Amino acid sequence: MSQNLSRGRRHACKERTWRHLDTMQFATYLHCNVPRVRCEKHDVKSIRVPWAEKNSRFTLLFEAFAIRVLNAARSVEEARKLLGLNWHQVDAIKARAVKRGLARRQATKIDCLGIDEKQFRSGHDSVSNLYDLTGGRVLDIVEGRTENDCKQLIEQALKPEQRAQVTAVALDMWQAYANAVSQALPKADIVHDRFHISLHLNDAVDSVRRAENKALNKMALPQMEWVDYRNPL
Repeated sequence: MSQNLSRGRRHACKERTWRHLDTMQFATYLHCNVPRVRCEKHDVKSIRVPWAEKNSRFTLLFEAFAIRVLNAARSVEEARKLLGLNWHQVDAIKARAVKRGLARRQATKIDCLGIDEKQFRSGHDSVSNLYDLTGGRVLDIVEGRTENDCKQLIEQALKPEQRAQVTAVALDMWQAYANAVSQALPKADIVHDRFHISLHLNDAVDSVRRAENKALNKMALPQMEWVDYRNPL
């Protein structure tokens, strides 16, 4: 509580409700008359309660349980039904959990990174993902797959001292990603993953096979026509 808020004039309390962990499989709710005071700087403010975050209608314990259910379930829909929540509530819980996790993250040394894209909204949009390959975790996500998007992804996920410690970055052969890595992480080596190397190799072999087959067909066609004329039957 700020000094201005503690000295402010008290207003009428407002009852608020938070969903807590279920008791004997029955939904449990916390009810509290939260004090409201007038702050000299920020007008009327409610006292922050210790069991929930601001603008949340769930306790921190319930949100922690919901995240565990989401991790264990096969889909968000199954977790949503089990928890008795709607999609908007689940999305808000996930957003707050990510925010708490980012606030606790420390600027540890990361040697190897991975950058990849994912498609969503029926494949019409893409997001770029940044991974910590050693720790096996997602560091950050931005919408888009352009060079500027990738640079923004690296700069907002890693502090300058972390970027200086990166030694290698694994990515596909998308040139925009390579350009962004060369600019944002000049000391890091670019490593192409096996999947995309095999994919390009197979495409090259298939392209050569098609060209050779087409050339052989053109060479064999006159001879086949002469045989057809000589033996019409």
